[in-house]
Amino acid sequence: MNELARVLRPGGVAAVTVPAWLPERICWRLSDAYHSVPGGHVRIFTRGELEAKLARAGLTVGGHHHAHALHSPYWWLKCAVGVHDDDHPLARAYHRLLVWEITKKPAIMRLADRALNPLIGKSVVVYAAKPTAVAPATDADPPGAPSRPLGRREWPAGRVIGRPAVRSWRQGTHSERCGPPTAGPQPEEAHAAP
Repeated sequence: MNELARVLRPGGVAAVTVPAWLPERICWRLSDAYHSVPGGHVRIFTRGELEAKLARAGLTVGGHHHAHALHSPYWWLKCAVGVHDDDHPLARAYHRLLVWEITKKPAIMRLADRALNPLIGKSVVVYAAKPTAVAPATDADPPGAPSRPLGRREWPAGRVIGRPAVRSWRQGTHSERCGPPTAGPQPEEAHAAP
C-alpha cells in the first residue's frame, strides 16, 4: 500500500481491487486446492481491512463497490467438482455461460450481475486518492490566509473519490467509438496559487 501511495500522482485516484471476503471464504471452505490454482487467492481482506491499510498509507479512502457476481458461482462450482476438472459438464457449461455474458453482454445478464454484486460480487473495488491538492484562500478566509488541504467534499468536479463517471479510454471498446476523454484541469492545475 505504501508503494501505491508513493507512485500515485498528487491528486490521483486509484481503484484497488481485491477478492471479496464472502465468495472467497466459500471457495476456501469447499476446496483446499483452490489456493494453488491460477485465479485462486491466498489472502482475504475485508473491505474495512483494505480501507484501513490504504488510510495508513496516507490515502483518502472514498467509495467502493462489488463486481463480478456471476463469477462467484463458477468458482464455487469449480471448488465443489475439483478445481482442476475443467472438463466437468457443469463447470464447462457455466464457463460457456460466462464467456457468452462477457462477449455478448446481454441485458438480462448485466441486470443479474448488477443485482447480485452487493451480495456475492467476487471482487470489491475501493477508491482512494492521494489528497495533496490545496484549496486557494476564499473570501471567507482572513486576508493573507494560507492555502489549506482540500476536504473530502471539495475535490474539483469530476474528481470525486468513488466510482469514476468516465471510464478509461481503451482501443476497441465502446469508449473508443465515443472518442477519447477530453483532458480537463487536474487538481494541482485547478487550484494552483496565483
